[in-house]
Amino acid sequence: MKKTTPERIALTVPEFCRAVGIDARLFAKLEAEGTAPPVKRISPRKRLITTAAANEWLEARTAA
Repeated sequence: MKKTTPERIALTVPEFCRAVGIDARLFAKLEAEGTAPPVKRISPRKRLITTAAANEWLEARTAA
């Protein structure tokens, strides 16, 4: 039987930054400006961005 890995539904902020090719400083700047994708805090130290939000954010920046 073939094992399948579950589809990711969220990325950590560092994973998101690596995926879209930005550094943490730029993400912090975008977040301060209110133009970063929405972040969900799931614990005091863990913040996640849903893959849906990441895809919407990227689409909005690449469509012009």
